[in-house]
Amino acid sequence: MISIIIVNYNVKSYLKKCIDSIFNSIANLDFEIVIVDNNSNEPIIDLKSEKISVYQMDKNSGFSSAVNFGISKAKKEVLLLLNPDTIIIGEAIEVLYDYVLSDQRIGVVGCKVLNSDGTYQLSSKRSFPYFFHSLFYVLDFHKLFPRLNKYNYLHEDEDVTLDVDAVSGSCMIFRKKILDSVGNFDENFFLYFEDTDFCLRVAENGYRVVYYPKASILHYKGKSLQLSNRRIKNEFYSSLKYFFYKYKSKFSCWFLIQFFLPIGILIRKIVVCVKRY
Repeated sequence: MISIIIVNYNVKSYLKKCIDSIFNSIANLDFEIVIVDNNSNEPIIDLKSEKISVYQMDKNSGFSSAVNFGISKAKKEVLLLLNPDTIIIGEAIEVLYDYVLSDQRIGVVGCKVLNSDGTYQLSSKRSFPYFFHSLFYVLDFHKLFPRLNKYNYLHEDEDVTLDVDAVSGSCMIFRKKILDSVGNFDENFFLYFEDTDFCLRVAENGYRVVYYPKASILHYKGKSLQLSNRRIKNEFYSSLKYFFYKYKSKFSCWFLIQFFLPIGILIRKIVVCVKRY
């Protein structure tokens, strides 16, 4: 019924907790867990279950590449992408499964994602990174004026089901069948915006993208990155620029991003330096 695809990278302690929560969550579904280890530095935990398949990548070619490999190995009709640093709350997987199959117009469903302290994680639902949304984020204005942060739909109730532009790739469910028209994940995104890109293509093919808060998970955000803050930010901005270039016909202001994004990054760095001193 459902294949759960997990891309692992150097988080074996979190992965064990994640898998335990999956087994505790599912009571009535036939499922398999497909783990793709993205060339971790540490050996993966010993997983003894007929429901679990583990594949080792020869090199880390990025999250999208590993996801596509996992999809190629998945045998079930419904796919759930799940980060290894997550914990399933209650019967979230079965709730998501039932909902994604409740309407053929639904393409992708995301759940309510919580931080480890139980607070709401902003990435649960997002708009497309339009010019002013992106500039607002790059300049850190979303922290100063959270209620004006339309990028994360903060003007909408976090407990209300909502059709959105994009949901979090940390927990994303869809029918395998939609890949025939939507296609797989774009491997040009090494990290960041691959989920947004996928959701955009889902919408372009006439499907709904839904935020469904009746299912929720905990997400220990960033544990699977194992990158310096500078590298993380560089990957984020690189993917953002590629996203705009890819959809330059849709986002006609893409050339403005090419100009303003470096300025925004510079301003952000200056502010950080001023705060330090």
